[in-house]
Amino acid sequence: MVQWMLRNDVVVDQCTDDGECGIFQASETGRTDIVKLLLDKNANVNLYNTNNISPLLMASQNGHTDIVKLLLERNPDINLCHINGSSPLLQASHYGHTDIVNLLLERNPDVNLCNKDGCSPMLQAIQNGHTDIVKLLLERNPDVNLCDNYENSPLIQASYNGHTDIVILLLERNPDPCDNTSVSTSYVYNNISISNSPSLVQSLMKHKPDINAQTYDGGSALYFSALNGNIEITQLLLKNYADCNICINSIQYITDALTNHPSITLDEEKQVLFDSLVKSTSCVTYYVSNKSVDYAFDVVTGTSPLHNTHCLFYGKGGYSLLSSGPQ
Repeated sequence: MVQWMLRNDVVVDQCTDDGECGIFQASETGRTDIVKLLLDKNANVNLYNTNNISPLLMASQNGHTDIVKLLLERNPDINLCHINGSSPLLQASHYGHTDIVNLLLERNPDVNLCNKDGCSPMLQAIQNGHTDIVKLLLERNPDVNLCDNYENSPLIQASYNGHTDIVILLLERNPDPCDNTSVSTSYVYNNISISNSPSLVQSLMKHKPDINAQTYDGGSALYFSALNGNIEITQLLLKNYADCNICINSIQYITDALTNHPSITLDEEKQVLFDSLVKSTSCVTYYVSNKSVDYAFDVVTGTSPLHNTHCLFYGKGGYSLLSSGPQ
């Protein structure tokens, strides 16, 4: 049918009401044969739909490697983005299409081009644990400190998700965390110590982060590891002289800190604290879960790592913090 239409001089770039032309739809559905026919008739490879999605972006997103090859031969705009700012490279990185990422990188795209959420191709690959893609992107010298709109850097995201191999790759480049904070502050903010990945924590220790750095609400690495009952990580932190006496900040301090915070509200913070308290208090979960978020806020603020061991005594290793001798 397509061949017949092309022989009868159909307008090859004719679009539907939402801006989808023939080559767009063929690229979306993986019809390599139709893409070839349309390209032979000089179809416009940069023609995008009403959402600014180009044939290249759609093929990159959906993993149609052969179509990406064909489109690249026609020198499309490699950085043409979706209405939300996503580029072909970003989409391929997000979905783990390593071969396509490799093809796109050969055309020198902007590896630091971010979507409207501030996510770069690197950050998207890290979020989904695509180590091979991270390696490819690092070869193009991206900005490894580029943070999204929520202040997550590649290093923070890899740490939060427990991707030890990616953390090691990034640390080899000595990236700095966002906000001019110390290395461990970014890790702590994302609860790296509760990711159940002692090997990851060990790799961080080799780079001598400030082990007692605190988040905006006062939490330290030791606090979070104790809160979640991670004995192995807690012991590792204590061996590196983590301070047992560092406490979560007071109610007033946290309230003041969040008054004008760009991305976190006080209500959201209370909910996070409530959820963490329910999760960590396995021996009294029912009791805590029936309390209010304000109750959790009152309970958690001002607490130390030692306070968090009240449930560890019901399990193994509850003596760990006591043996370190807090004041």
